[in-house]
Amino acid sequence: VPKNSKKNSLFAGSVWIGGYDQQGQLKVAAQTYRQDGNDYWPGPLDASASITDADCSQWDRFWKVNKADINRFRELADKSTANDPAFDVIKQWPAKGNEDAVGRNGESLNLDNNPNEYAPFVDVAGPNNGPADGLYQWESGDYPLITGDQYIWWVFNDKGNVKQQSQTEGIGIEVQASAFAFSSKDFLNDATFYNYRLINRSNLRLDSTYIATWTDADLGYYLDDYIGCDTNRGLGILYNGKSQDGDGSTNSYGTRIPMVGIDFFKGPKRPVDSGGGKIGYQELKMESFTYYNNDNSVIGNPNNGAQIYNYMTGSIRNGQRFSNDFSGPVVSRAYGAGFPTTRFVFFGDPDKPEWSECYCQNPPADRRFVHSSGPFILE
Repeated sequence: VPKNSKKNSLFAGSVWIGGYDQQGQLKVAAQTYRQDGNDYWPGPLDASASITDADCSQWDRFWKVNKADINRFRELADKSTANDPAFDVIKQWPAKGNEDAVGRNGESLNLDNNPNEYAPFVDVAGPNNGPADGLYQWESGDYPLITGDQYIWWVFNDKGNVKQQSQTEGIGIEVQASAFAFSSKDFLNDATFYNYRLINRSNLRLDSTYIATWTDADLGYYLDDYIGCDTNRGLGILYNGKSQDGDGSTNSYGTRIPMVGIDFFKGPKRPVDSGGGKIGYQELKMESFTYYNNDNSVIGNPNNGAQIYNYMTGSIRNGQRFSNDFSGPVVSRAYGAGFPTTRFVFFGDPDKPEWSECYCQNPPADRRFVHSSGPFILE
């Protein structure tokens, strides 16, 4: 950002999930950089919440499609003439019942006998242009259902192997993910969107569940960053801690520095008692915003599932709650005894005398932030 500038405003990120099963066992699915191992593997889970190595390998693919190519495909009177290589992904779309869906190595995903729903699609018609039948058949005119001008779909799980990042047992979670973006001349052109469809394939519900986005933004030069949040908008923010980013290297922004925001646009839904025996649903927003540094201090990198879950639920690595120790323009650690606890750190406006890293004159560093939503029950 900008494109082809060799400058980056986002380095790494992933979705974190954690909660307790009905036996009281903490289960966490979370990924960082894989230097400690994986918690996620490619592919969907079967009815017994398991997956083979071969299926993991086959599903190790991102299906990317452009709106313009879908529109051209729809205009074809005879879909059998769809020979443009740009239409290959439409033919191979991993949607329900698609006999032509193929994975990473070009081998069939065998979706013709799979009853599960995967990549979304528009069901135009059945075979020979008969009534829509709920199965993906591109020859009859079915096509990917997308948002935006470019759309990417993939699926992953936490049961493909032994989890070495969180060191907890697998939840049996399947995550159907999509990313999309708009080509426009307004603010939408500066954003990318990510949608996570979580399916608990196990036979155990997960209580006190939190879902979080973990972000290591690294705004240009990675050692001079600040974090903050906007609680009204559910926004996690990373901005530069100095008026000049970096030391003049190619990947530094210098004095023309952007800011990055990660927004919980739509959170999970929690069942609530609406009275009269009726159950309604409350859509959760950002319920916690925490951070940690790239070190081994008590506010450093998490080493196991319990420490990851602590960050997701408003605590530092050892389980001690974050606290608001703001007392003016002095160094603020956001944790420590004797101060009121908080689930949101550095929620002040950096441009005002409020609780922010900027106003507290904190030393800039390599920050990661976690903003999460919960608790809810994952059935």
